[in-house]
Amino acid sequence: MITGGNSTFASSGGKGNLIPFYGLFQNRALWTRFFIMESAKQYTLKKVTCIANLKHIYQCRVAQALRLYSDIFILPLVLCAVVTGCSSLTRPRVWRETGPAVCELSVFDQTMLDFMVSRKVSAGALAITHKSRLVFARGYTWARANSAATQPISLFRIASLSKPVTSAAVLKLVEDGKLRLDEKVVDILGFGCPEGQYPDPNLKEVTILHLLQHLGGWDRNESFDPMFHDKTISQILDVSLPISHADIITFMNGQPLQHKPGAKYAYSNYGYCLLGRVIERRTGMGYEDYVKKKVLLPLGITGMKLGCSKLEDRMPGEVTYESNRGGVYGAFNLENMD
Repeated sequence: MITGGNSTFASSGGKGNLIPFYGLFQNRALWTRFFIMESAKQYTLKKVTCIANLKHIYQCRVAQALRLYSDIFILPLVLCAVVTGCSSLTRPRVWRETGPAVCELSVFDQTMLDFMVSRKVSAGALAITHKSRLVFARGYTWARANSAATQPISLFRIASLSKPVTSAAVLKLVEDGKLRLDEKVVDILGFGCPEGQYPDPNLKEVTILHLLQHLGGWDRNESFDPMFHDKTISQILDVSLPISHADIITFMNGQPLQHKPGAKYAYSNYGYCLLGRVIERRTGMGYEDYVKKKVLLPLGITGMKLGCSKLEDRMPGEVTYESNRGGVYGAFNLENMD
């Protein structure tokens, strides 16, 4: 499976690599049909539900392109390294489109061109379903002529949109009676602390539900995000790089919480790292193996891959990420993200 940012999985789709993914997220209240960037937002435009990081892509064009049936689902996927300033390309670019053209929906092709060219986004994909049937699937490339063309089924990193996948796996354990939402995390995971340090007294109050809802008490805005401090953790624990999940948890067990568990929402990548380890501890399986077997395969999803940190390890069919800010490949340990 393939990943990006704060993620573990990415997908070109579901059955046959084109049918969107249907997944569970937090008490099954939200069903998500595709995976996209970490900054993705969910919007509702009249009766059209859009999940996109393309905040301005639709406006009134959706209404012009389609009749507004309640079951129309628009699923854009536009990624490179980061959302803004995502390309370091300075050579001449060529615009290319792949996948069957749909004349009635050509406004979407133009909208993707406008968005990607104006923001120098090199790779993108867009899928649209109507009444549970795929009616539009195209890939877009704005890059050098000799670069690989993005396909409708190209793999992209998905950043923290992997978190609904992790949530679904946790809820499957709950559904199967192997885990309770009110269980304390410290009762499941038995990692120690760095020498000479002691756990925050409130750590023992953190529950599975707290982690799912980003209420565990860690606040990266008031401290730091340990998922991006590999070198620091390596030095403090005197372990070699790359560090492991266990190293991160051991290090964090010696750090104070910023809030009492359950008291304040604070987005936490670390909380989902813990959930991944809970899945492994309760099932005796690796995170990838359990998610494949219990979440993805029952839905007919076979085109998802675990992402890798290094360029040379990227998957066949995966797009290449670019950034004028660096840090696309190897700046942090992608394999530690859940």
